[in-house]
Amino acid sequence: MTSRVGRFFLSKFMFFILLFVLGLYFLVSIDTKRVTRLEEEKGVKFSFFQKVWESISMPRLKLGIDLRGGTYLIVGVEIEKAIENRLQGESKALDQLFKRNKFKDLPSKKEVSNLSLIMDFSDEESAKVCYNFINKEILSLKSTRKGTQIISVLTPAEDQRIRIGSVEQAVNVLSTRLGGLVF
Repeated sequence: MTSRVGRFFLSKFMFFILLFVLGLYFLVSIDTKRVTRLEEEKGVKFSFFQKVWESISMPRLKLGIDLRGGTYLIVGVEIEKAIENRLQGESKALDQLFKRNKFKDLPSKKEVSNLSLIMDFSDEESAKVCYNFINKEILSLKSTRKGTQIISVLTPAEDQRIRIGSVEQAVNVLSTRLGGLVF
């Protein structure tokens, strides 16, 4: 009985060994043309182990025909949204500064639209005090006052910095996600 069991396991074991050897043979010999081409390019004769390594090593990224011929990627960057987000942040910072400096009359209405921060005050004197404060304390904003309203926009330098930064960030994200391909 043990000889039958032994033969049974031995036959399965031998089958797996044979399957393993066949797999290795096809794995190693499947790309001999590539190895021969590499030997010719480098002008060196590879050892058996180098041939095996070159045969089973795969390039980092195989480019399909669409990438070899060229693929166009259109990247949309919402620069205006980035500027509006920055103005929202400046609005919150102004609220904190107004409270810290104990302003009596805070803006009755604030909104961000058309790439500008618009603040309405109840009287001209409050608007004038806040206008002078903003021009003195917040260097990244350029403000104008019309009666009881203050309209603030980002300085041209800050606006340009955000625009360039948004595009660079989008390019960095793409190059990271595509594995460092050159654009």
